[in-house]
Amino acid sequence: MNWRFETLPAINKRTQTENFIKNELMNYYFYLEKKFECEELVKAYQCEQDNPSVGGSIAKMPDTSPNGLSPQAKLANNKSEAESKLKEYIRRLEILDGWMNILTESLHDTVKTYVMVYQCNDIEDAADELNLKSNTVNKYTNRAIKRIRKKIKKIC
Repeated sequence: MNWRFETLPAINKRTQTENFIKNELMNYYFYLEKKFECEELVKAYQCEQDNPSVGGSIAKMPDTSPNGLSPQAKLANNKSEAESKLKEYIRRLEILDGWMNILTESLHDTVKTYVMVYQCNDIEDAADELNLKSNTVNKYTNRAIKRIRKKIKKIC
């Protein structure tokens, strides 16, 4: 398959948008974990830049590495890449936080528990945790996603 030669099939944009919203909400804890990982990487690279290791060998290392970058330049590039990824994960989390903030308390709690934590699996367990019936959890989830879609539509 090559996307350059694809034609758009007749799709329901509303359903597609709602599926996108649901999937992004399901990715919340993935993004949060990746954000923490990137923060640790940035700290590690910063620490290495602040406290470079001192070589004790009498053999002289080549001035550049095989790819033409010095160890310091490689370190700076790695840190810059980690910072860039960190910014992207923070941006995604801020968007998701904005979506969650437009929900009522009951919709917020349902989405957080059923969609984010349970990943839309085990509706009975999520319903028990929320002290709701499973069909109520399903209704609240659909209502929340539709509310987010409508708000996004107004913004765009």
